[in-house]
Amino acid sequence: MNVLIVDDECAHIEAVRRAFRAASTMAVVRTAGTLREYRELLDSVPPDIALLDLNLPDGCALEALSLPQAASPFPILIMTSQGDENWAVQAMKAGALDYIVKSPGAFADMPHTVERALREWNSLQSCRRVEEKLLTAEKLAVMGRLMAEVAHELNNPLAVVISKTSLIAG
Repeated sequence: MNVLIVDDECAHIEAVRRAFRAASTMAVVRTAGTLREYRELLDSVPPDIALLDLNLPDGCALEALSLPQAASPFPILIMTSQGDENWAVQAMKAGALDYIVKSPGAFADMPHTVERALREWNSLQSCRRVEEKLLTAEKLAVMGRLMAEVAHELNNPLAVVISKTSLIAG
């Protein structure tokens, strides 16, 4: 599992790293301290999941959520020291999969939080793929019905033309 942590607090990053080591999770943890570094890391190796601090030195993590969640190639969890309900709602509307209030307990539980988030993300992606297939099937069915109607509408006058030509020829 490839985890990207974007936080300007080294102590918070280290707490999450310790939690992954303690859980014996096979996770590669990469870090960035700014949104710019985050974007640069995305260009090299996209993560399986990203944990972004809400407030970073060069902006707000919500800026990284400009893509709709359905178009995002990986889940993003927003972390913050302030447990503000309004920010949580904004983060979720912007496409975050979860909003985590930083605390020693939240850091210690991060491996479980990440595993749960990845399960939820995979389930959402699976549902989206099924919905896309259903939509494609519906479009094909509509096209099939339309083609059958066109063929029927063409066959009626053609049948008359064929019968008339056979009378003339005969």
